[in-house]
Amino acid sequence: MSLAIAASHRFRDPSQQPRVVALLRDEGLVTFSGITDRTELAAVAGRLMAIRPHRDADPDGVTMITGTRTAGPGYAAFTDAELIPHTDGSSVPDPPGLLLLACQQLADEGGATLVADGARIIGTLASQHRDALAALYAPRTAFFGIAGGHLGPVCEPAEARGQDAADGPARASIPDSPPR
Repeated sequence: MSLAIAASHRFRDPSQQPRVVALLRDEGLVTFSGITDRTELAAVAGRLMAIRPHRDADPDGVTMITGTRTAGPGYAAFTDAELIPHTDGSSVPDPPGLLLLACQQLADEGGATLVADGARIIGTLASQHRDALAALYAPRTAFFGIAGGHLGPVCEPAEARGQDAADGPARASIPDSPPR
């Protein structure tokens, strides 16, 4: 099955939403093209997920990643510095299960986005490193965020957060309970 929905008019068509959700569930990623402005981006995002308030978001929920030169913890995305792989929203107890990224302008250099297959990572840990995976499910395993962050497990079933598949199809692949 193709991960791409290349014809933008098909992606914008609400009748394509079940296909997009199925691709997210089965593959964890969907790529698309043809969204031409932030209004359209917000509309498409609103059909696929709940748009959450964010410290750096504009009122429509869109966060523009631009070089503001703001220094300090929590603002590395707003510089031209490389970011290590991370989970967006990890400083909050209930990070989003689904993110939508859009590129408004190609970078002159750099600009690559690394996406990890969380389901595959969890599956590999479950089959080859069960003790490590069990440790990731333990309460208070890691500190997330900066000052004002929280201690919590690295992996947590969606049900423990009161989520269902509609809140974040990408999270549906995390096992329902820690490995034994």
